Amino acid sequence: MLGAISHDLGTPLTRLRLRVETDHADDKTKMLADIEAMQIMLTSALSFVRGVDDPEPREVVDLDSLLQTVCDLVSDLGDDVTYGAPTRSNYYCKPQAMLRALTNVVGNAGKYGDHAWVTLQRDLDNGFVIEIQDDGPGIPDSEKTKVFDPFYRTDEARESDRQGMGLGLSIARSIILAHGGTIELRDRKPRGLNVHIFLPATPIV
Repeated sequence: MLGAISHDLGTPLTRLRLRVETDHADDKTKMLADIEAMQIMLTSALSFVRGVDDPEPREVVDLDSLLQTVCDLVSDLGDDVTYGAPTRSNYYCKPQAMLRALTNVVGNAGKYGDHAWVTLQRDLDNGFVIEIQDDGPGIPDSEKTKVFDPFYRTDEARESDRQGMGLGLSIARSIILAHGGTIELRDRKPRGLNVHIFLPATPIV
């Protein structure tokens, strides 16, 4: 991970050095953009580390309200997200970590699709199923596993989000797995992606 971060930071640092040496006034905006890009890289890397080893204590949260907050946060960025849930749902988890994981997934759906749909349901074993669907380009079967690897980005992601680091789904998966859950990417018909998340019932203590 450190090697990948060092490599990705090399390009904007080189550009900054050249612009400082030339000292052109019109380079200020570009320099600020490079600094912002590096800040995003570092923030993403720290989020990934926190997702893997997060000391946050678990507590009972209303999963319905948590998902509503996630959808509101993504909608505030200008993405079109619809949320539907049948009932209030108590769930024992690390709330900030789960918020981070679900925001990453819903944010991707809003970013790559014109519209995103989020639903919450209970499964037969009293756990929870969350589905995040979008009408975007989807992900080829050959890449559905790879996109969970740290720093891996599809061609579509590289073209649409040049500041991303390919850590969003890695962070989400690590947090969901730490809660005993699963995350699976499925095709949505006629187009788009369906992210299927299962969170098992946990004892509330």
